[in-house]
Amino acid sequence: MKLSGPFGVEITSINLNALSKDWFISLRDALFSYGVVVIRNQSLTPDAHIALAKRFGTVDINRFLLLSRVIPI
Repeated sequence: MKLSGPFGVEITSINLNALSKDWFISLRDALFSYGVVVIRNQSLTPDAHIALAKRFGTVDINRFLLLSRVIPI
């Protein structure tokens, strides 16, 4: 569902914890096309979040972010 104006897209019925290669390509293409992708109601562990981020490329940790635990990248 395209959001109002030129602002992003919402993807529904997707589980980021079980993202196939084809779904990832669609997600990446949507991000490049719309600039912002909204995906609601996801429950990612920190490790799953990092694994998803790594599929897009190198992960940079914000040095100002205080982590509740050390997460190796």
